[in-house]
Amino acid sequence: MVLVFRNFKIFIISLIPNILPILFAGAVLGFLSIPLEASLSVVFAIVFGIAVDDTIHFLGKYKLGRTQGLTQEEALQKTFAHTGRALVITTIILFFGFLVLLFSIHQPSITIGIIISVTLVTALILDVLLLPVLIRKMLREA
Repeated sequence: MVLVFRNFKIFIISLIPNILPILFAGAVLGFLSIPLEASLSVVFAIVFGIAVDDTIHFLGKYKLGRTQGLTQEEALQKTFAHTGRALVITTIILFFGFLVLLFSIHQPSITIGIIISVTLVTALILDVLLLPVLIRKMLREA
């Protein structure tokens, strides 16, 4: 993130909404008494990649708006109008696609379906609600 956006604050901003869904998924595993196995750690890495992808799209569109001379609020509105809709649609599609795994008779598949579905929805909620707040607070207008 630092190399792509050339800003350390954006790295910190992007890290927060991407770590929290992983922690939440781990909490769900603990709540459901599902043991953490090596195969699940691979799933966490994959889901983290998907969550980061959404954040990169959001921040990329925001940064593009700022380089076009938009104010912070205008750039955020443009980002929501263009990227926000795409993030919601792709997350809904992925959510229901992985939710199908809950109907499996294979327990590891059910666990993977739960982890991925919960993490994707949590990441979307944090990208849509927390990311703009972090941008407003940490990237003050000059």
